[in-house]
Amino acid sequence: MTSFWTGKRVRLRAIEPDHWSAFRRFAEDEEGLGDLLNPPRSAEHFRAWAKDQAVAKSDGDCFGLAIEAVETGKIVGAVGSHDADPRAGWFEYGVKMSAVHRRKGYASEAAVMLLRFMFDERRFHKCAARISGRIPAVPEARVVAIPCS
Repeated sequence: MTSFWTGKRVRLRAIEPDHWSAFRRFAEDEEGLGDLLNPPRSAEHFRAWAKDQAVAKSDGDCFGLAIEAVETGKIVGAVGSHDADPRAGWFEYGVKMSAVHRRKGYASEAAVMLLRFMFDERRFHKCAARISGRIPAVPEARVVAIPCS
């Protein structure tokens, strides 16, 4: 039996300290989206952040995961749930993809795995996706309802 966290294209896994360089690339890629601009951060900043993430405690509802391409074993993005409110039954989620790995189905497969976990295992029933930056493939913002199965 394969893990719940492994699909055809991607495997969702905990963030490890040696993933720091991938997250540095994601931060550089974000600049090209035109929405979020941060001052330059050092390699040590990303090393410390990844190390903190690797040992961070999760409350089960808010967490971040690395997206690994099954075919190559490389970290190609990240997915996570944020601002969860179990009492109201809703959460937000986000996906971040490396520029060279976009449009390959990795993000959609990772999002479906995360949503399945949050709806089926954690029993949430509402979610919101936050979109930052310009997305050339999406000419206007659309709301998509994902039914709980």
